[in-house]
Amino acid sequence: MIFRFLMIYLSLAMYGYSSYQPEEHFVPVGDAIPKTIEKSVFGCAKAPGLNDRRLMNIRNYENLLSQSFNLHERLKQLRIPTLVIHGDTDPIPPLTAESTHKSIPNSQYVLMRQCGHFPYVENPTVYFEQIDQFLEQPEYLYKVVSVGAWEESVKTSEVVLSSADKDFIHLAKEDQLSHVTEKFWKGKDYIVLKLATQKLMGRLVYETNPGGETKYYHLYEGSIPLSAVVEVTKVCH
Repeated sequence: MIFRFLMIYLSLAMYGYSSYQPEEHFVPVGDAIPKTIEKSVFGCAKAPGLNDRRLMNIRNYENLLSQSFNLHERLKQLRIPTLVIHGDTDPIPPLTAESTHKSIPNSQYVLMRQCGHFPYVENPTVYFEQIDQFLEQPEYLYKVVSVGAWEESVKTSEVVLSSADKDFIHLAKEDQLSHVTEKFWKGKDYIVLKLATQKLMGRLVYETNPGGETKYYHLYEGSIPLSAVVEVTKVCH
């Protein structure tokens, strides 16, 4: 089966940026984005060695500045799996990527740490791991929580977790579920949550538990929105 996906790269060609870095370059999303380009164009115009190609880019930017640049309403129409990747030190603020992620239904968002505008160059190992995992991840994952935690969860917008999920959120594939419940929940009442993977918030990593050999999905720097829960099963003993 061909897995269709869309990757959003929030990038602008900013010639001469290194020679002009005003604090006001950091702007919010939407119609304010052309101001970012305007500052970059200004920096380019001041940069030495200006050639015909760069002058052409400046003219293209001038045309862009006269147009509406807010595409969020169109992003809301996307209906394909989408991965948004952004560097936390990118001069284009992470708020831009977060807003794009929120505009695309069921998209996933990864904020790469200590990366700027070119994460595929600055940290290609993590970058391509994220892409591979995105393409290979199952449609559904599972989370087991206590009955009490689930009762608290329905009062909020996300699943209430235990201290065991402090460093990352433990998730399981369907074929791992019986092992997890037998090992950690034997003789106890519990809730099994079937989760839509595309709706999980955070960085999803497929790896072994510390000191273990079997790989599980771990969700870093994220949460489980209630909107990701597609099925709830209560198991009583």
